[in-house]
Amino acid sequence: MLTIYIKGRDEAEMMTIDEMKQLLQASLPPKRYKHSVHVYETALELAKSHKLPEEKIAICALLHDCGREVVSKESAAKADALGIAIDDVERNQPILLHAKLGVYYAQTKYGVTDKEILAGIFDGRTECFALYAVGLCRTDGDREDRHQKYDHEGFVRKYPE
Repeated sequence: MLTIYIKGRDEAEMMTIDEMKQLLQASLPPKRYKHSVHVYETALELAKSHKLPEEKIAICALLHDCGREVVSKESAAKADALGIAIDDVERNQPILLHAKLGVYYAQTKYGVTDKEILAGIFDGRTECFALYAVGLCRTDGDREDRHQKYDHEGFVRKYPE
């Protein structure tokens, strides 16, 4: 069983991956939740087969779309209200904001503090191998989900400063 350390809880009271799934299920539409679980399962299989850090990859994969609890048309207003910087492209294509909102919710709602996991949620492709591994499994898991209607190929996102 995977456990996740949450801010404000002591070690005797850790959040399990099942608790995290319950919270995510309550926050996302059913199809988006099902997709997130599928990405989690696929990424975890990839992590096991490649001997990568399973816990980090599992959390990153499960929460990769947690920012989608805000519908796209409301994402820019939500980001503004939270003080999250957004550019013109994101303002015109608010679906892109789910990554930044995802990092925010991963930190504030799910208690994630690990920078590698947060970077994996944000983008998943960095120069650091551990970050790359987390992002690679999350992205490959996303691609393996046959319910996806768009292609991630060639998509590049700028990292926040």
